[in-house]
Amino acid sequence: MRSIRLALVALFAIAGLTLTAAPANAAISSRTLYDTWTSTLAASAGSCDGADSAALYRGRGVLLATFTDEVIGRDAIEGYFDSLNCYENLRVTTQSFASGGVRGTRWASGLYTFHYTDANGKAVKAPARFTFVWEKNNRGRWLISTHHSSLRPQN
Repeated sequence: MRSIRLALVALFAIAGLTLTAAPANAAISSRTLYDTWTSTLAASAGSCDGADSAALYRGRGVLLATFTDEVIGRDAIEGYFDSLNCYENLRVTTQSFASGGVRGTRWASGLYTFHYTDANGKAVKAPARFTFVWEKNNRGRWLISTHHSSLRPQN
């Protein structure tokens, strides 16, 4: 059963389909959870709709967002992604990735870059650093409980 679930996750990723919530697999990796977040963000580019991204967060999830002040709770998180997803060609590329987890918790930290086209048609790159913490809820779904993302300091 585990191999079937992993194969389905891989198939969805290859096909470019978006999952509205991370798979409910106890053996799921932090990388798979992170890839679900990045693919969901890219799939919503230009839509001004943050519902799919917000669905990846716990109801009491905390987002310390890259482009605004602290946002707490799913409604505020959805509003943040509503705005972010207005950018055309929005996507994230990953430069470094470290991860781990135990039992019902997974984490990942690293460096990524947001790419998007601004309102003037200019291509923008915004290098940032991130930390995600996912927790498995009582229904077996992995949801983001904490996500910190901040622009990298200019050296």
